[in-house]
Amino acid sequence: MSKVSYLIFDAGDLLYYRRKKSHDILKKVISRIAGRDVKISTKDLLFLYDLRELSYRGIISRKERILLFLRYLGVEEEYLEKIFEIYDKILQESTIFYKDVPATLRSLKNKGYKLAVLSDSDYSAKEKIEWFRKAGIAEIFDTIVCSCDIGYCKPEKKAYFTVLEKLGAKSEEAVFIGHSVKDLVGARNVGLKTIALRCPIRSYEIADIHIRNFKDLLQVM
Repeated sequence: MSKVSYLIFDAGDLLYYRRKKSHDILKKVISRIAGRDVKISTKDLLFLYDLRELSYRGIISRKERILLFLRYLGVEEEYLEKIFEIYDKILQESTIFYKDVPATLRSLKNKGYKLAVLSDSDYSAKEKIEWFRKAGIAEIFDTIVCSCDIGYCKPEKKAYFTVLEKLGAKSEEAVFIGHSVKDLVGARNVGLKTIALRCPIRSYEIADIHIRNFKDLLQVM
């Protein structure tokens, strides 16, 4: 891919993952602290996702999101703070980086690319950089942008323009690497080149290039 100097990465399920779903972790913590099992239905998850939309935009904090959801589930007030504390600690400590990510990022950095992260998240950039530091890759990124810090989520144009501004880059000079169809289409909508990794739909209408493994970036860049 020619005339590209800046690489913008999605974060979750691209750079790292968790073995267990966050709501399954929450159920276990509730059982451990409140001493009872709770069922989380599809309807409950839809409500949780609505709350997540608010916390991802920084309208409420992730703590407020979880406490609201716990109250919705009928968990007693006396357990809420402890449940959130343990749940949040487990989530942060259970972040696992894909094996080929650190070496690939270093190689791309050595090639002269400037690297950035654009993440929809209710964890701030300050918090995420600590995850990257533990993985030994914090110094690789030129900037990290999280939606809760800026009030915008992908695929909104403002989200992409914010990271471009922080990089000092123009759209045509950058490529967005992601796995989500909506994120990739949003990136193309602002003039970014796109690379899809493990995207469920392989189409040139969604991304310029489709790859199977993170390390394949070294062949296409």
